[in-house]
Amino acid sequence: MNIFSFFIKTVGRKISIGYVIAVVLTVTIGSISYSSINSLNQTSEWVDHTHIVLAELEKITSGLKDAETGQRGFLITNLDNYLEPYNNAGTAVDAAVAEVRQLTSDNPVQQGRLDDLEPLIQAKFDELQETIDLRRDAGFDAALAVVLTDKGKAVMDNIRALIGEMSSEEADLLVIRDADAIAGVANAAQSTAGGAAETQKSAGDLARMEGDLQQVVSQFSY
Repeated sequence: MNIFSFFIKTVGRKISIGYVIAVVLTVTIGSISYSSINSLNQTSEWVDHTHIVLAELEKITSGLKDAETGQRGFLITNLDNYLEPYNNAGTAVDAAVAEVRQLTSDNPVQQGRLDDLEPLIQAKFDELQETIDLRRDAGFDAALAVVLTDKGKAVMDNIRALIGEMSSEEADLLVIRDADAIAGVANAAQSTAGGAAETQKSAGDLARMEGDLQQVVSQFSY
């Protein structure tokens, strides 16, 4: 085997190896990028999940306020149409509580708070219904006497405190998940950029080797 043939085979082998490396790099980069993007998507889903929990907790508070509004309107006027917010609130609050329970099924602390919250909500609706019944059957003064005991206010204060604790925990989780999402974007971008640079470098090396080989072949062709 002459020197020229040996050189051609050696350089050709290097080029073949270079192509294999380039393919391996491309596949590896693709896998890393896919993993980074998949992780980012999961983190984004958790961020959305936390926003939904916070919105459902707000619905519970809002529904109870609507119930109180309907009760007060009826106590003052003794007209049933003022009870519409109260009548609608029960269904809305129950739906929001059920949604929060399902969304936080992986969080024992939040589940425990819900266990404490549900009987309080029931106690609040019982107090509202009691005053409504008294207004119908015994008049305004009898209903007002129950309102002035402040037992309904005490229950509502406890409800607000529990929902405040639940919202604070979700807000803390949101900060963590937002940070994870930002880090995920940075990691995905870094992986893609770094991989592209390595692939580009390999492609450049291959191009130079092919150019050298063609130059040598052309020189020996004469």
